[in-house]
Parts: sequence; structure tokens; C-alpha cells
Amino acid sequence: MSTNSPSRAQGPIIPAQQALEFIPPDTSQNSAPKENGTTRRRSARESKEQKEENDEESEPKETRSRRRKPKHEEPARELTLDEEIERLQKEMLMIDNETHPELLRLYDAYAKRRKLQKELEDVEAELEAAEQKRLEAEIEAKEKEATQESDKRASQIVEQLLNDYDKEIKKAEAYITNMDITKPQNDMPADSSKKTLRAPT
Repeated sequence: MSTNSPSRAQGPIIPAQQALEFIPPDTSQNSAPKENGTTRRRSARESKEQKEENDEESEPKETRSRRRKPKHEEPARELTLDEEIERLQKEMLMIDNETHPELLRLYDAYAKRRKLQKELEDVEAELEAAEQKRLEAEIEAKEKEATQESDKRASQIVEQLLNDYDKEIKKAEAYITNMDITKPQNDMPADSSKKTLRAPT
């Protein structure tokens, strides 16, 4: 007899599928915490929702309506061809009447830009006028200073010439005075009208 064959003491062999059917459901304490945890989470969520409802009821109607948002927003409906043409015609009419919002915005932006440009041009003109005035005043001051310097230099030259002339006059007078002092008192000039007596040779 083979050793692998079952003995009569071991009893009859039961198929695995039938054996699983005889296993009773797990009634251990491991499933209890899961059910308790799920119950606690459900209770906490319900209490939170109840609290939010109470808070909303206590708030003013305007605040409650302002906070409340629609649950489902309707998607934007696509315009048909006729509606699109009608919309474009209305926009063209507003453009012709100069009442289109975008056109008005561009006009306003252009007006603001033009005003700013005008202010910048005015400031630039004032700066140029101030610079021109400053340059003219500077040129006038330099011309006045040059004229004063020229007059002063001319006066110095004239004064120097007069001093040199006085020195030359004084030298001439001194020379004449010296000549008069050194001249002999009895020195008479020879009479050229008389004939000189000379002895015959």
C-alpha cells in the first residue's frame, strides 16, 4: 500500500469547494471597529452639515443669497448663423454711430494720450524758453564783462603811454638844463661880417 493514499483513520476526503462552504463567516472583533469608524465618520459629516445649515439660517438673507452659488451652471449656448450675423450687424451699426464700447475705449485712450503729449510738449517748450533765456543772459553777462575788461585794459594802456611821455619830457628838460649849466658865460659868437686881418705871406 502506498504511503500517499489516505487511511481509514483520516476519514473521507472532502473537496476544497465543499470545505469552503462549511467555513462560517468571520464574526471576530476586527469588523466591529470598521463599522464603528464608518458610523463615526457618517455622524461627524451629518453634524457638520447640520451646523452649516444652522449657520446659513442665522446669517442675513442677503449674505446667504450672496454666498449661495448655483450647483450647475448652464453651458454657454452657441449662436446660430443668423444670430451671429445679427450680432455683427449690431456691432457695425454701433461702430458707424461711434457708440461701440471698444471704439469708445480707444477714443478715450487716444484722448488721454493726446492730452499727455500736449502736456509734455508744453513742458518741453517751457524748458526750451528757460534755456534760451539763460543762454541770452549768460551771453549778455559775458559781453558786459568783456567790455569792462577791454575798457579797463585801454585805460591802463593810455595811462602807461602818458607816463612814458612824461618821462621823456622830463628827460629832455633835464638834458636842456644840463646844457645851460655847462655853457661858458663870455662865449660870444664870431662876427662873420668882419674881414679877418691876416699877414701877407
